[in-house]
Amino acid sequence: MRLHLVTADARKVVADVQFVKHFDGLIGGAELALDKATNGGLQSALMALESSRFTNSRIIRLPPASTIGSRNLLVLNLGEIRRFTLGDLGGAISHAIGESLKYGFQTVATPVVGISEEVGLPIERAYRTVLQSLVFVFSDYDNRSSSSSSITDVTIFDIRGEKVEFFSKVTEDILSELQVNFRQFSGKEFDIRVEKSTGSGEFIVGEQTAAPTQIRQEVYTSGKLEKPEIIKVLFLAANPTDTRSLRLDEEIREIDTAFRQAEYRNRFDIRQHWAVRVIDLQSHLLRHQPNIVHFSGHGSASSSIILEDINGKSHPVSPRALGQLFSILRDNIRCVVLNACYSEIQAHAVAEHIDCVVGMSSAIGDKAAISFATAFYHALGYGRDVKTAFDLGCVQIDLETLNEQDIPKLIAKRIDPREMKFVKGS
Repeated sequence: MRLHLVTADARKVVADVQFVKHFDGLIGGAELALDKATNGGLQSALMALESSRFTNSRIIRLPPASTIGSRNLLVLNLGEIRRFTLGDLGGAISHAIGESLKYGFQTVATPVVGISEEVGLPIERAYRTVLQSLVFVFSDYDNRSSSSSSITDVTIFDIRGEKVEFFSKVTEDILSELQVNFRQFSGKEFDIRVEKSTGSGEFIVGEQTAAPTQIRQEVYTSGKLEKPEIIKVLFLAANPTDTRSLRLDEEIREIDTAFRQAEYRNRFDIRQHWAVRVIDLQSHLLRHQPNIVHFSGHGSASSSIILEDINGKSHPVSPRALGQLFSILRDNIRCVVLNACYSEIQAHAVAEHIDCVVGMSSAIGDKAAISFATAFYHALGYGRDVKTAFDLGCVQIDLETLNEQDIPKLIAKRIDPREMKFVKGS
């Protein structure tokens, strides 16, 4: 089957159906605008969704005179925002496409759910998940159904122009990695050819077969089907306006790629928050309840890490204050990485309460910091222990002849880091 894929500005979307995300108890800006345009029709749909745990979507048909470009809305109930993962995103897209096929819609439009500051999914990985889910669902439908898919066009949209441009830029690479046959008409338009699946749990894309996106991993334990533990990684970044610019976007991109290429990639859920202010720190830790906390940014020679104040300027956080914070919110956190200059003293303060902490003994360059983090998380994603992952991070700096391999320091006062593994296999 052939599919026309477009990335577009949300304000220019015209489709038979538009997917609308909804998290329990929360109504965001887009939902408020849609509710106003439907004269309160969205609110009643949301109430119906939340009143029944067996309902996870609802169709709203719009009148011809509606100011919304789409003729129908498919409202998806995504549950609690703090529990929403990439696996849930894949499942939501698969469900929404299935419902659209059932109703016979031809043109559909979807946002890339989860890349807002409120949710914090990594943008490239979330967009990749959407494309993978689309390819798998259409391939599976083509294999099971004797009739052709009704859907001919899919628009992926966002309200922010820079995100639309980002989607356009990475679409070609993602489709190539999926080995999908495609033709690019412009920077934002692609024709995709999706072949039938093999019937063995795989789908054909291009000339080869590939495993479908693993929406949810499950394992058998003591005769019961259970989900394995998901490791939550919280990436916090701060680059105040009065400090030197750092390559923080490159760092999270490389960390995400390292996990994505690893054996246990589906066991790690990464959330990211940028321009972190001192008033945000507790909130992010409380909401996400992470297992690993990664801070990327500046540290001072006086051993403070630098967050932002309400004006975007530098706000130093002392070792004492940071140590106290982690002594209180240590329930789920097992590892902290302070990827900032002069953070070793901070790391020692945090290590009084957290099993494994990484800090930097002096100033460290962008390239070395990124290389260390990439190798460290790649190793964790393959099920290696923290000490091995740390050593591989340092070796990677040496392999790249950056001469900063002795700067990262691993502090573990409470356990042997060789005994700590986040993933032990299924």
